[in-house]
Amino acid sequence: RCQEGSAPDRCQSRTPLQATIDGTIGSDVMLNNYLCDFLSHLRDKNTKKVLKLRKRFIRFGNIFSGLQLFPLFFIFEQAEVRRFCRKFTAMVLFIIAAAAICGGFILYVYNRLVRLLNYVREAWSGIDVQLKKRHDMIPLLVSTVQGYAGHERNLLEAVTALRVRAMSASGVRESEEAEAELSKALGKLFVVVENYPVLKASQNFLELQRDISGVENDLQKARRYYNGTVRNYNILIGQFPSSLVAKATNHHRQEFFDIGNE
Repeated sequence: RCQEGSAPDRCQSRTPLQATIDGTIGSDVMLNNYLCDFLSHLRDKNTKKVLKLRKRFIRFGNIFSGLQLFPLFFIFEQAEVRRFCRKFTAMVLFIIAAAAICGGFILYVYNRLVRLLNYVREAWSGIDVQLKKRHDMIPLLVSTVQGYAGHERNLLEAVTALRVRAMSASGVRESEEAEAELSKALGKLFVVVENYPVLKASQNFLELQRDISGVENDLQKARRYYNGTVRNYNILIGQFPSSLVAKATNHHRQEFFDIGNE
């Protein structure tokens, strides 16, 4: 039982370990009071006060009592180690979870960037197919018009030169500029044809005109699909934090394609 003068709230809850220590210490009132304080602070996990009480045990306790209390300090040290291990384990688990989340996000963004870039390349290949079809039809158109309107030589030569330039263009921007000029020249050529009723009524010219119109429509569809894929790709690159992944993996914004013939 706690001696007179001890704090009531510190000695109300008695454990077998406290009872054993009380019997061992005997009648040493001051040492017993400090022991009650030690057990209370041990329960509260207050390290600084426990260490301060340890110094008081050494100062006021006799050698025999100090030896009896040594296992208590050993138990306290074990509790501190277990508490440290629990905190360290929780911290390691938190770091592993954070790394797993970040790694999963980076992998998801990278795979999406690769998928959208493949869509962009696929869409550009569709545009390239339609452009080649148009390039193949232009010589037939020029030869047909030349047979009925030979004095439009300058315009026909301009169309031929622009076709050669468009076929040799590389890259989206260069192709866009060349194809835009070619579309304007073809528009002028069809306007000139209106002045030649015989040419306009020619069966060969009508078939070429119909085929070229079909290619132009297909080209517009391919261009819209390409620009849509480029928009989605550029949005992902521009957004944060996916922009960091794009920069680290060498992904750059793609250019839109517009020949201005809608």
